[in-house]
Amino acid sequence: MKRIIKGAIPEKLLRYVETNPNATWDEMSSDNTSGGSQAAQECRNQAIREQKGLCAYCEREISTEDPLRRRIEHFHPKSDRTGNINWGLDWKNMLATCDGGSRSSDEERFAHPLPKSLSCDASKDYMIQTHKIPMVCEGYMLNPLEIPAYPNLFTLHKGTGDISPDEANCARIEIAGNVFETTAQLVESTIQILNLNSSRLTEKRRLVVINIDQNKKRLKAIGITPEKCQQNLLSATVVKNGLRFSQPCVLALELILKPIFNPWIIRGEADNKEKTASVVFTQLSTLNADEESLEAIEDWHY
Repeated sequence: MKRIIKGAIPEKLLRYVETNPNATWDEMSSDNTSGGSQAAQECRNQAIREQKGLCAYCEREISTEDPLRRRIEHFHPKSDRTGNINWGLDWKNMLATCDGGSRSSDEERFAHPLPKSLSCDASKDYMIQTHKIPMVCEGYMLNPLEIPAYPNLFTLHKGTGDISPDEANCARIEIAGNVFETTAQLVESTIQILNLNSSRLTEKRRLVVINIDQNKKRLKAIGITPEKCQQNLLSATVVKNGLRFSQPCVLALELILKPIFNPWIIRGEADNKEKTASVVFTQLSTLNADEESLEAIEDWHY
């Protein structure tokens, strides 16, 4: 999970809310006469763009997914009609997520049975429905709109693909509204609620690690030094305040590259210490280990 910064409210949503301030998300989504369905689609598209095509929780690529396998998640329950906020149509309450395994194929469900393999908002909803957590989850799990861009609160276990709280980084950060004694406990609760160590997800992380290891060996075999790798990776980076990495493999990349490259390259503090540089390592996992592909990376931009 990485920090998400929301942009301006989508124009179609703004116009719809002005004329239908009390509508629910479901009512808007099915409204084909007043522009509601178009507003809902614009919300999905903009949220995906702002999240760089990634699920807000597990960071799986969703921009190329079947539209039925990606959706808008309302962090605060959209059914909450108390108070003055219409949570269903509150733009800052909307996150783009994957289907969390809820629309898996028969083959996928055989390999990863439900509900054990549910993740992300599907797992969160399941835990609410089975009364394992309260409907209002604020304080019990991290909100990607409110977590710091730096440092990373999670760490990856390379051998298993599991993630866990980064104890050292968690000790440095306090999260407002945390119901637990420590940030590490809040991070662990987030992992449990969203089931971020679902076998579907850990398997994907391990494949990324294997891919990176294989590419490192190929690069070494053709005489590409760590310094050269560093140079090419830096050519393929962009510094943007608070934006997310462009692949769900960021934890694996950080873990493997830390011994090779300087920490500031991995975590990337900008010249202005109040900003965070998000370093993009997408192309590393797709290198063909030849000079041509390395040169192509130099021309690639986030």
